[in-house]
Amino acid sequence: MDRRVLAEGFRRRVGHLPDVVAVAPGRVEILGNHTDYNEGLVMSAALELGLGVAAAPRADRRVRLFSRRRGGPVLFSIDQIEHDPAARWADYLKGVLRELAAAGVPIVPADVWLNGDLPSGGGMSSSAAFEVSTALAFLQLAGRELDRWTVATLCRRAENEFVGVKCGILDQFSSLFGVAEHLLWLDCRSLDHGAVRLGPGLELVVANTMVRHALADGAYNELRASCERAVAHFQARIGDHPVRALRDVSAGELDEHARGLAPADRRRAQHVVEEIERVDGGREAVAAGDVARLGELMLASHASSRDLFGNSCRELDLMVDLAAGLDGVFGAKLSGGGFGGCIVALVRADRGAEVVRRLAQEYQATTGIEPQLHRCRIGAGARVLP
Repeated sequence: MDRRVLAEGFRRRVGHLPDVVAVAPGRVEILGNHTDYNEGLVMSAALELGLGVAAAPRADRRVRLFSRRRGGPVLFSIDQIEHDPAARWADYLKGVLRELAAAGVPIVPADVWLNGDLPSGGGMSSSAAFEVSTALAFLQLAGRELDRWTVATLCRRAENEFVGVKCGILDQFSSLFGVAEHLLWLDCRSLDHGAVRLGPGLELVVANTMVRHALADGAYNELRASCERAVAHFQARIGDHPVRALRDVSAGELDEHARGLAPADRRRAQHVVEEIERVDGGREAVAAGDVARLGELMLASHASSRDLFGNSCRELDLMVDLAAGLDGVFGAKLSGGGFGGCIVALVRADRGAEVVRRLAQEYQATTGIEPQLHRCRIGAGARVLP
């Protein structure tokens, strides 16, 4: 996400240099799979991989959007921001512009160039990086400022209401609040949050299975609906305290009151309840420097996603199993919505190159698919580049 590269890409398409360049990192989820919209706890890391938006004002009332990967241009009026079935990828930007306008930010007509080194659809939240970099760029063009929580909330709302993916706040939070060399933690109910230094000699390996998921097509929303059905079930049976989300159900209450709950909904509720406990354990492990324990919790998280929540797949399971068998790997799990995409592995840095080589070789030998692997450092949060 180099400013010079982004500016030069903009110049080639538009004919002059941009006025503003904003960048936002992708993220991987360390623990807390599908706990965010259940008002639970999450642990994540922003990456040095990310997306950037370069922009400059136009003289008319339109936005013209280009992308290195998607092509373009997508051209639309700021007075009529609507869906275009032929360019659904632009909905992430359009949704953010609608939310900025609703927040009282004047939308400046602009040429926009999107580029970066973050894989799309691979579980590293390219959508949130696109949303956040768009928000920061258009705020800069308008000469306005919003605090980071407000930006995170409006970007999430854009994805929920305009794009149609009922995601929680994890992705936008991670992209905006990232701290280099630190893992992030977030209480999705109270919004208490912090960062814990991971420690030296470690890195993250992100391995893309090259099996693509399309969360807007309904799989993600069905998982969320399953959790909501479980909440309604427990609300009718637990009388001594309010149940607003699965965050409010203990393991004991789950066992006691599960009768009558559909089997799939029960399994998913169990995953969420136990996953929230794993995040608490993970934060304690990082603070104590117990990397082995953190790795064990990551493996347990993946097993729960596979066996209980049901959002893994054969390729993800294979990649995790292969990684777990390699020297220097402490733990691994799927990252993101699931049904394909990426796993993240916690790895000794001095073994990183060999882990990447072996993992790519063994995965391709088994599946015939050539994966994409990245040795990742934990990066800083979104920003406008000077």
